[in-house]
Amino acid sequence: MNNVKELLNSIPTPQNGLSLKKHGVFFWGKSSQGDVVYGIESKNTNLTSLSQSTKYLKIYLNTIFDVTFEDITKKTNLSLIVLKSEGIEFLDIFIRLTITIDNVLSDQELLAYFLNLKSLFSNDSKKSIKELQGLYGELYSMIYFKNKYDLNISQFYQSEDKRKFDFSLSETKRIEIKTTTLPTRIHHFKLEQLNVLRYDILIVSIMLQKDDCGISLLDLIEQTKIIFANNLKLMIHIESMIKNTEKEILETIRYNKVFLETNLKVFKALDIPRLQEKTMDGVFNVEFDSDLSTTNNFDETGLEEWINNQ
Repeated sequence: MNNVKELLNSIPTPQNGLSLKKHGVFFWGKSSQGDVVYGIESKNTNLTSLSQSTKYLKIYLNTIFDVTFEDITKKTNLSLIVLKSEGIEFLDIFIRLTITIDNVLSDQELLAYFLNLKSLFSNDSKKSIKELQGLYGELYSMIYFKNKYDLNISQFYQSEDKRKFDFSLSETKRIEIKTTTLPTRIHHFKLEQLNVLRYDILIVSIMLQKDDCGISLLDLIEQTKIIFANNLKLMIHIESMIKNTEKEILETIRYNKVFLETNLKVFKALDIPRLQEKTMDGVFNVEFDSDLSTTNNFDETGLEEWINNQ
């Protein structure tokens, strides 16, 4: 991120048009209004020129600009995302997310990324401690499986809110992460999350013990950004979850490391006490608590085979 900031600081604000420099396979620069510009030369010159604007962002697809490259000004077809000067407070987030993209984007992919940023920047909700605890469990599980088994489950992450499962490996294979700060392994389930008639489900159960010297949510976020740096969808979700939460809060959400490692268990949904999948007609939104204390956990030696056998 510092490299991009240094690059932007080295680019003067032009009197007209854009002033750009190449960074990797992308352009970064400034507009005459002092906006920050990121994008590519348009690959599809047959695409109808398009622009769309929000409070903080603007996108141009296949649009001709007067562009200055190292004191040479010429007309160039570009597809760009512009962070307006009104949204400069989001510059760090904008850079952090954008540098995770390491391949040239098509015009359509750039538009999809713009729409994600638009949703992120307009998000004013503040997540509850319970929701942040859920994020803690998800991130810890990704890091745990990557470090212990070299399994990258982040690629299957279902980051949208209100999804029934945290990870969807295939049409039938699902992984759901559950956390609890209770002294017993009791978790809250939606009926569908243990629907073994439709899905082959693994439940990752994590017991948490508060500890001022433990691993913080902020620690996990920083580790995740390093280990899964190229997972743009994951990075956007993390930024969306913590956007309106003070850094100090993320630091205070801490749990004992040894207790975490000792008490992470994996269960097959088939073995978990549950309600029957079929309910009476007209009955829906069924939820319940289940005690996994006496449930046999899944043999983790078969975990890699289960994940890879899709």
